[in-house]
Amino acid sequence: MKFAIIAAAFAVFTSACSVDTPAASRSAALSTATSAVASPPIGSDAVGTGAASIDARPPVCAAYATASKAVAVQSGRDPVLGQIALTNGAALLRESVPGAATPASRDVVTKAIALANAYRQAVAAAAGSGAGATDPAWQHALDAVNAADTAMQEACK
Repeated sequence: MKFAIIAAAFAVFTSACSVDTPAASRSAALSTATSAVASPPIGSDAVGTGAASIDARPPVCAAYATASKAVAVQSGRDPVLGQIALTNGAALLRESVPGAATPASRDVVTKAIALANAYRQAVAAAAGSGAGATDPAWQHALDAVNAADTAMQEACK
């Protein structure tokens, strides 16, 4: 019963999202949506409590390990599960970033935010792609994820 409800909800969602728009409009909308979601300044206390800076590396790298494993496993199984893993991975990475990172851990925070954004853009590119793997927008998004993932691996060594 649960599967039927989930499948029906997914069908409604995908049919509502499958609006034929020109590629330029889709690209402009993605760019606008991405720039509209601003992250808090890395060096500031996002909550405004004046809390002391904390080392962001342990929680961010733990979140990265979980997210990257899920993306790798699920992307190989099913494109829909891969998109879910990318979406959840982006959220996990963003939530792991503390409000006030120490200066020494700002590099890992910056890279985590870049990877989260790349994950989100890949989901948007996949959802808006009619050509699948041969779509240049999808290939660009995939390249961005791979580059951001490589940078994150280096930061968490």
